[in-house]
Amino acid sequence: MVETVVARYKENVDWTVNIPKATIYNKFWTPDLPNMGKEAHTYLSHIVGNYNDLAKTTVFVQGDPFPHLPRPKWKSRDEFLRVCRGEKDVDGFLPFGRIHPVGSKQHGIIKRPFFQRRWKELFECDFPLAQEQIDDYNFISYEGGMFAVTRDVIKTRERED
Repeated sequence: MVETVVARYKENVDWTVNIPKATIYNKFWTPDLPNMGKEAHTYLSHIVGNYNDLAKTTVFVQGDPFPHLPRPKWKSRDEFLRVCRGEKDVDGFLPFGRIHPVGSKQHGIIKRPFFQRRWKELFECDFPLAQEQIDDYNFISYEGGMFAVTRDVIKTRERED
């Protein structure tokens, strides 16, 4: 079974009407969760709260996922909805959203102060300013914070009480 977890603020979530199991966490009107931590807080709250009862595959998405899907939108939208309906299997982890090659010379995100602050938080060191150092890291990020993941992948990490 597939469960679609939706982190909603004020978005219209009518698109979930044909999704067999959609769990919508409201963070504005009659909030189910406090409005903090963006979608990551919602995803982690769901995982921790349902750790022993996770679906075989869980799709984690924002309230309006479609603007964040990669182009061509019609193809990615169809694949996305097929995963949410359980019509397409997920092998471990499947990201949705545009890919950003953060270590790439042609990508400008590495020069943004926000990214440099996040770098320091994640890696506990100053951001390497030389382009050669950045290219050595060679990692990517996915815009939109949306993905599908299997229970087996989630459970490679034990829940701490």
